[in-house]
Amino acid sequence: MEEIESLLVNVLELMKEYKITAYEIERNTGLSAVGVQKIINGETKRPQPNTLNTIMEYINGKYINVKISKSNLYAGGKHKINQGGVYNDGENTKELISDLMNMIREKDIQISKKDEQIQQLLQIIAGKS
Repeated sequence: MEEIESLLVNVLELMKEYKITAYEIERNTGLSAVGVQKIINGETKRPQPNTLNTIMEYINGKYINVKISKSNLYAGGKHKINQGGVYNDGENTKELISDLMNMIREKDIQISKKDEQIQQLLQIIAGKS
């Protein structure tokens, strides 16, 4: 399987797994929803590698690799740098904010799960008293 075909398969599988729509891709990448929908429907047999890479970067940023820590995020001068690359003079600020919001949501979910576990343990302890 060629590299582009492999990338296409990966993109389509991830879009299905995370229930990502063409509209969501359009809103967050600037790609055309119509073009993305044609890729999803199989109407575009050999999409451009740049298009697939853009979709994959979005999926990685939003759904897979959203963990940004202080060790890989800093602001210096006119640049903001994270592990994904350089954001010049406010370019891609929406993407950076989106990444940070996703990280916050993920941490909130983790905290909620810990709270549930604590409540379960307290109930077990109270039942043994």
